[in-house]
Amino acid sequence: MAKGSAYSIPTAAQKAEKFKGILVDVSVDPRWSGVDKWVVRILTTNGISASPTGDGRVIIRGDLGHLSQAASEDADLLFKGQEEVFRNRYGLSGKDVIYYWWAAFDDLARCYIQLNRPDEADFTRLITTRVLEPS
Repeated sequence: MAKGSAYSIPTAAQKAEKFKGILVDVSVDPRWSGVDKWVVRILTTNGISASPTGDGRVIIRGDLGHLSQAASEDADLLFKGQEEVFRNRYGLSGKDVIYYWWAAFDDLARCYIQLNRPDEADFTRLITTRVLEPS
């Protein structure tokens, strides 16, 4: 019952439509050693341009709506317990994949706050707290 009340993925998917066409071109710092390579792998697997900078940061270029939909789809798969999809697609557990999505979105929200873009900051925080964390 409690898990069902935390299911915000359809709401986030609707909000993602508003952010289609908004370009992301930022450098994020997932903050933990070795996370950058997995963030790059997950993003590029989903058709999003991501490249490591060599110092632990990741440059992300792409569409914010597409980025959030890809993260939401993975969160939905884990929420529904479809672990095998993650092993086949990424070679990782579902929890690891969602953690790496979370690392990217958490810093993306910080970047938008620093850039004084409150709509994007609020949206990326929604993906982090209401989509990725509950899954």
